Amino acid sequence: MKKTKAAILCALFILSVFAASASAGLMPAPVNPDFNKYIEKPAEVQKQVSGDKELSRTPGKIRHGGTIPEVFDTSHIRVNRNAPYNKANVAALPAQFDLRTNGKVTPVKNQYQYGTCWSFAAFASVESGMIMNNEGTKDLAERHMAYFAYVDESASKPAFTASALPPEWDPVYDQGGNVTMSTALLGRWTGPVDEANCKYEETDPPSASTPRVGQLLHMYRLSNRDINGNTDNTEVKTAVMNGGAVYISLYWDDSHYNEETASYFSSRKITGTGHAVAIVGWDDNFLADNFNEGERPLNNGAWLVKNSWGPEWGKNGYFWLSYYEANISEIAQFRVKPTAANGSYHHQYSYDPLGMVNAGGTGDTTLYLAAVFQTEGNVRDNIPELIKAVGFYATAPDLTYQIKVHTGVTAGVPSSGNLSATVNGSFVYAGYHTIELPQPVRINKGDKFSVIVRVTGTPDYTYMAPLEMYVSGFSEAASANQGETFFSTDGISWTDTWAYDRTTSLCIKAFSDEVMPLKAENLLPANNAEDVPLNVLLKTKGFSVSEGVTHAATQWQIGISDSFENGIVLDTKDDTKNLLEYTVKDGVLDYGTTYYWRARFKGSNGSYSDWSDPTSFVTVKAPAGSSGSGGGGCNAGLPALLIISVPALAVIRRKSKGPDLHI
Repeated sequence: MKKTKAAILCALFILSVFAASASAGLMPAPVNPDFNKYIEKPAEVQKQVSGDKELSRTPGKIRHGGTIPEVFDTSHIRVNRNAPYNKANVAALPAQFDLRTNGKVTPVKNQYQYGTCWSFAAFASVESGMIMNNEGTKDLAERHMAYFAYVDESASKPAFTASALPPEWDPVYDQGGNVTMSTALLGRWTGPVDEANCKYEETDPPSASTPRVGQLLHMYRLSNRDINGNTDNTEVKTAVMNGGAVYISLYWDDSHYNEETASYFSSRKITGTGHAVAIVGWDDNFLADNFNEGERPLNNGAWLVKNSWGPEWGKNGYFWLSYYEANISEIAQFRVKPTAANGSYHHQYSYDPLGMVNAGGTGDTTLYLAAVFQTEGNVRDNIPELIKAVGFYATAPDLTYQIKVHTGVTAGVPSSGNLSATVNGSFVYAGYHTIELPQPVRINKGDKFSVIVRVTGTPDYTYMAPLEMYVSGFSEAASANQGETFFSTDGISWTDTWAYDRTTSLCIKAFSDEVMPLKAENLLPANNAEDVPLNVLLKTKGFSVSEGVTHAATQWQIGISDSFENGIVLDTKDDTKNLLEYTVKDGVLDYGTTYYWRARFKGSNGSYSDWSDPTSFVTVKAPAGSSGSGGGGCNAGLPALLIISVPALAVIRRKSKGPDLHI
């Protein structure tokens, strides 16, 4: 949407009305001055952000840029890189460190001419953190994140506001982004997905090809995104050593880059092209003389930075950034958890698909914030949920919190009903955090529950309420409804945020698991087994579930591909006899054919587990003198009964109470 002066004035009017009413309510924090400059002259700043397209199209040249300023002013939590080191802390850190030494960072990638560095920097942090957490080396899809930043994923997951760009620029991938957007997208479970499912290519016009949402596997979910700060570089070094690569943003100007030494330094705040990269190490002894003559830092020391302009640029795709660089911002570290791991969840309840746009406060050092949710589904399903965690944004470091979960609440009164869980703690870092409850809270389908967060800060910074809200040119899709989120100064009398601004919601999330069996796991035959008899024995590992649910049935599938879309040769109706083992009958499978199989469990409460990961086997070759057919199977054509069962499968899958998750 084109940002006009009228839209800007309208936004300022909304903010002024919101602020005027805040004498009795919630006042938004001051907006980032850099964002104000961006919104006042969007065309001019967007040109700087997107870079010189004519230059970038020149063979051998790589375009710079891809970040836009955040709305939220984070100046109170930025690291002061010129502050004296805490010698006691520094003594415990090595003078040099490099994540590449132990393979703790993924290979350098190339954003090509598009303004997508922000997604590359975010996933550089995510991927490195996964290696540090012993989750293997993954290649995540930057294109997927960048696409759904500006294209609605669904009605409940709208996009950020796009700018009008020149016709030679890509209308989606040249918009730019920032750490706020990365956090919002990952926080609402828009990915991450595997690169293989959504490839990023230079020659393929990205916006001309739409990622297929329903067929993408959301492998990981955001757990935390910290903004490291408070004192000095020790914070960032510790984060890199313990958690992997750290996302940063800076303003890039080629005149400050020394190509010979692959080093960059600007002593003053500049207006230039925004660029996001990732810190992967440091060298305290990197000489100040390595930077451009005439503009050198006062002392030695530099960050080792992973760029996204390909391995041919810089020093194998990396460069050195002075500790004293004046333009570093958005220092963040992303952490995710596998969807299959303990601590990942089936449901997310929230009202902030665009994440924390700005912060709000009443001037008090203690603030109560609440969200009232209603569980999905119908109580007749008889599949309760277990609320296990809460998601919340800390707007400043060193805030203390108390989180309470109430069940059976009355609409509009978050503190009504039954207090079912309480957890206390503190946020060392600003940013997004997932807080696990000490005990899961059981709740039935269709019931209302509330999450109340009491957050306490200091008189120095009282904007402690994370807000999703309408801001012209950024989050114009923000919306709110009456009765969703509330604030209070005493935890007793509540005010609906909708009453102050009808686009504003508090950023509070709740995560739950359904009381359902754990994912099935294939046991026999071994994956890729050969010479398997036609009446093969399929066997899974044992059934496991909480809350007293017992194993009621199992569903089995065999197909000629791991998609199971065609050639299903087993009916998947509930099998109440063959719970952990199933012997395929004669006449179903063919000789010398590769088959895939999977299974899922049904609990006594009607819930289903996730399907097991498909494994394959190859049947024995046809005996000499045989016609080569086992009498059935995918190649020879399905028996009439089984042909009828295939469309029935689709009906069964649609009506099953257990969701086919992560597909």
